[in-house]
Amino acid sequence: MGLILNINGKQYTGADLNIALFGAIEDEVKSISYNYERKHVHNESLKGLTSWSMGAISNPTCNIELFMTAVARIELIARSSGVGDITLLKPFPIVISYINDDLREVVDIVTCKFQAAGRKVENPVDGISQSFDMFVTGLVIGS
Repeated sequence: MGLILNINGKQYTGADLNIALFGAIEDEVKSISYNYERKHVHNESLKGLTSWSMGAISNPTCNIELFMTAVARIELIARSSGVGDITLLKPFPIVISYINDDLREVVDIVTCKFQAAGRKVENPVDGISQSFDMFVTGLVIGS
C-alpha cells in the first residue's frame, strides 16, 4: 500500500513523502490530488493578438482517498470534538511534504473540509478505501 506522488513526471514514494492530517503523519492515505486554475485572457487589437493577462486563482480542488482505518480515526475525531459528522468539522490543513531532486524539502498545504460522508463498498485488491472530494478554502503549493 505505497503512496506515490507524481510531480512533473517524477515519482516520489513513501520514503520521500509525508502527509499530515489533524497534526499527525497519516500512513493510511491511498492517493491525494490537488490543483487550481488561473484565468488567462488573450488581449487583442485590430492587429490581432497583442498580449495576454492573468486573473485570480479559481477552482481549487482536492480529492483524497483514505483507507478505512484513517476514515474511522477522522470520524472518531469528529465525534470526540462534539460535531459528530465529519462534514461539520471546520476547515483543516492537509500538509504534504517531500524531498525534491535538489534534496530540498517542499511543502504543500491544502486547507479544506469534508463536504460528504458515506461508504462505497467494493471488492478491493489493496484494502477498503473511501474517496472524498474536499471543499478547498486555501491552497499553497511549494512553500
